[in-house]
Amino acid sequence: MESILPQVDALIQQGIAFVYSLAPLVAPTVVLCPPIVTESIATVATAISMDYETTAYVLGLFLAYPLGILMNVVPNGSMKHLFSLFFGVGILQAVLAIQWFHLFFVATVCYAVFIIMPTKVSLYIVPTFAMGYCVLGHLHRQYVNYMGWDLDFTGAMMIFTIKLWMIAHNIHDGHVLKTAKDEKNVPKATMKCKAFSLDTVPNPLQFYGYLFNFSTILAGPAFEYKIYANACDGTIFKTPSGATKTPSNVMPTLYPLLQSIVCMVIYTQVSESEGEERAAARNGRELPAR
Repeated sequence: MESILPQVDALIQQGIAFVYSLAPLVAPTVVLCPPIVTESIATVATAISMDYETTAYVLGLFLAYPLGILMNVVPNGSMKHLFSLFFGVGILQAVLAIQWFHLFFVATVCYAVFIIMPTKVSLYIVPTFAMGYCVLGHLHRQYVNYMGWDLDFTGAMMIFTIKLWMIAHNIHDGHVLKTAKDEKNVPKATMKCKAFSLDTVPNPLQFYGYLFNFSTILAGPAFEYKIYANACDGTIFKTPSGATKTPSNVMPTLYPLLQSIVCMVIYTQVSESEGEERAAARNGRELPAR
C-alpha cells in the first residue's frame, strides 16, 4: 500500500476501523447458529484437515439438497417464504458469522428504496447501491489481504447484487406495463420480460425470502423473483384444469447430490496426488511406489 497517498491511506483505515467497531453491535444478531453448530463444523474441519470457513461453506452447499426436499412438503405461501428465509440466514450465519449483516443491511436499504422512491428512481438507485457495496467489499479484501484468501460476504453479495438488479427491473417493468395506455409504446425489453414483471413490491417476508433463499445464497444461481414466488405459492405446479399437483423432487434432488459427492471425492484425490507430485518435483525426488 506504499503507493497510496498517506492522507488517502489514513482515511481508508479510519473507515475500516469504524466498520469494524460496529462488530459488537452486530454480534447479537447471529441467533440462528448456536455454538453447538459451529463446534460441530469445527470438529468436521479438523477431521478432514480443512479450515472452518471452507468446511462450513461446503456443508452449506450440501445442506441445500435435503432442505429442498423438505421445502416441497411445506405448505404453500408464507410458510415456504419463511422456510426459505430461516434456513438461508442460518446457513449464512454459520458460514460468515457477523458478516451476514452486510447482506441484511443491503437488503433493508434496497427495500426501503423500493417502498419510498418512484420506480423510475429505484430502478437506478438499487442496482447502483448494491453494485457499489459489492465493489467496496472486494476492495476492502484487496486492501487488508492482498493476494491472500479469506472467505467473506462478497461471494454471497454478488448473488445479492444480481437478484436486486433483476427485481428492480421487474418492479419497473410492472409499473410501465400497468400505466401504459398502449403496449405498442412499451419498450421492447419490457415486453420481452413481461412474464417476470411485478405489479407491486413484494411484502417483506417474500422479499427477504427471495434474497436469502437457502438454495442460492452461497453460490447462486440467481433467478427471477417470479420463478421463486410461483414455486412458493404453487402456481408453477398448476395443471390446465386449475388444480395444483406438486411432483416429487426426491430423485431429481438425490441424483445431483450423488454427482456432487462423487465429483468432490475425485477432485480431492486428484488434487492430493498432484500436490504430492509437485512437492516431490521441487525436492528433486521420486514418489514412492503406490
